[in-house]
Amino acid sequence: MSGCLYHPLPGTALEALFHQAPDKLQALLPTLTAFVRQLHRKKIYFRPLHTGTILPLPDGRFGLIAFLDLK
Repeated sequence: MSGCLYHPLPGTALEALFHQAPDKLQALLPTLTAFVRQLHRKKIYFRPLHTGTILPLPDGRFGLIAFLDLK
């Protein structure tokens, strides 16, 4: 068992954005694709990678939540 204390990231998960405003999510697809490719290029293995664990941040980057399963 492990635990983690962290400051929550500002933003809404992509999954919730899809339900609220599908058009907004479609506009993020090129940047999102580049983000996922960057993770793979850096050999970052993030098993729970899905739309519920990726947040678009106010500065235009993406953040990951539920990251304890990261290698």
